[in-house]
Amino acid sequence: MSTDLIRARSGNPCLSPPFPSPQVSRAMLQAYEDTRNPHPDVGPPTEYTAAVQAEARRALEVIAPFAVPVTESTLREWLMPIPSAVRNEKAPEAIVAWLTGVAMAVGHLEVGAFTAETQREALQTFRFFPSAADVYEVVAGPAVKIRERIRVLRIIASGGGA
Repeated sequence: MSTDLIRARSGNPCLSPPFPSPQVSRAMLQAYEDTRNPHPDVGPPTEYTAAVQAEARRALEVIAPFAVPVTESTLREWLMPIPSAVRNEKAPEAIVAWLTGVAMAVGHLEVGAFTAETQREALQTFRFFPSAADVYEVVAGPAVKIRERIRVLRIIASGGGA
């Protein structure tokens, strides 16, 4: 099974591929870092070159599919191996209730957080059947990184300002 993209038995991609990190120009990287982590005495840039703005817009287009909320099919595929990998088993009706709780806890998070990498982390972390909060803990960090990248790129693409 590919670590880049796990496919459902039907052949459709279910888990997100790794979050893209496209090649960027030096000017874009500098604008990104200055916007994300501005110098305390100077603050963030107030304007960007047209080329950097265009590059930020292109990056946003690449990232957009990873920023939508996770679908039920992706979530189910991501969760599928967990019941067989933990020590304490659950009855099928308990698993249905658990899936509902997990969907409520993480259903708003970005699909880009549900990768083979985070799935592997969950499988290596969970020794016993995880709560919805345990699952949230594994994917919340990657989801925050996606939101932060989008926030910064939107500022750059718009030309500056918060």
